Amino acid sequence: MGKEKDILKLTPSELYSKSRELAKKMVDLRMKNDAGQAKAVSEIRNARKDRARVLTALTQKNCKHVKE
Repeated sequence: MGKEKDILKLTPSELYSKSRELAKKMVDLRMKNDAGQAKAVSEIRNARKDRARVLTALTQKNCKHVKE
């Protein structure tokens, strides 16, 4: 996932689909972590933070539409 500038360029529908994609990725990573693959811990954290960035951008875009 890119930086904030890249995220803010996406449309709300793209942000929503990216959020769902990251949620699925987090589930897969948690399953890998439960299976004993230690690398998944940092990847879960990164996916969680990326999803938070996407959801924040989505909220900001939705608030802008409400104000207009």
